[in-house]
Amino acid sequence: MAAADMDGDGLQDLLVTDIERMQGDDAFGAVHLIPAARINSLPREPFVSGVIPKDEHLYKDPASPGIYSVFGKTAKGLFGAAVGRVPLLGGDGRDAIVVGSPQSDVGGVAKTGGAFIYRHRFDGPGFDPMPLATIAGETYRKGSQLGSSVDSTLMDGVPTVIVGGFSGTPYMSDDIVDNGTVYTFQFPVQD
Repeated sequence: MAAADMDGDGLQDLLVTDIERMQGDDAFGAVHLIPAARINSLPREPFVSGVIPKDEHLYKDPASPGIYSVFGKTAKGLFGAAVGRVPLLGGDGRDAIVVGSPQSDVGGVAKTGGAFIYRHRFDGPGFDPMPLATIAGETYRKGSQLGSSVDSTLMDGVPTVIVGGFSGTPYMSDDIVDNGTVYTFQFPVQD
């Protein structure tokens, strides 16, 4: 789970992951966007221990069509295993998100993993379904699981994405394998 201002309204939207999201017979994973404006529009109900809330509300506003979920592309790829906010990368003061998929084959090699950066649509509500960037795991051996951890920061005002793989091998080596890797990627934005 993460929070990011995806739509630029100054409120932190909620992002919920589901690595077991099924498509057909396989789990492809998903990340769901719940806009803060939607959360704030729901009626308030006091919490009472042991009492089930009387109403359940859709996370999507039926009156606001849009793409509120993005899905993994690799069966059992663990899409959504990690998710984080990327400040300012969404354009116009909006955040983007980075989504880890440590068992995916985005680079063409099984279980090398990867990460995807998504932003809000400019022409309507919800996600832009095309990733802004795709980061592939090491391709010279399988099992690096890049995307098992993700984070971001601003370095000198530049959005910087950090992606880790706990079984990664940072270079072709027979001596040092599976020690884990961490990569950083900078995405300069123009005003």
